[in-house]
Amino acid sequence: MITLKGKCNHCGLCCFSKDRSLKCENLGFGTGAIGLPNAYYCKVYDKRIDNMPIDMIDKDGTSYGGYICAKESQRETFVILERGIGKGCSLEVLNGG
Repeated sequence: MITLKGKCNHCGLCCFSKDRSLKCENLGFGTGAIGLPNAYYCKVYDKRIDNMPIDMIDKDGTSYGGYICAKESQRETFVILERGIGKGCSLEVLNGG
């Protein structure tokens, strides 16, 4: 099991699709560009749960269902490792399993 340490800096990298064409419906715009601290925030951060159904939205506002939030799961960790570590995310790998 991989464990991350630190506090999320709300860069938004893990709340977009891999190609960045879709974003989570709950993503709010902050102060900067994707990958920068406080660039985005989650509008339902305190209410979200693992496997919570979400829609993803494209740049034109079209909604796509069938997605899930991966809060505090290994799935979320792998997305953060893939899209965020070294690219703006402030979290660090505590251990590799």
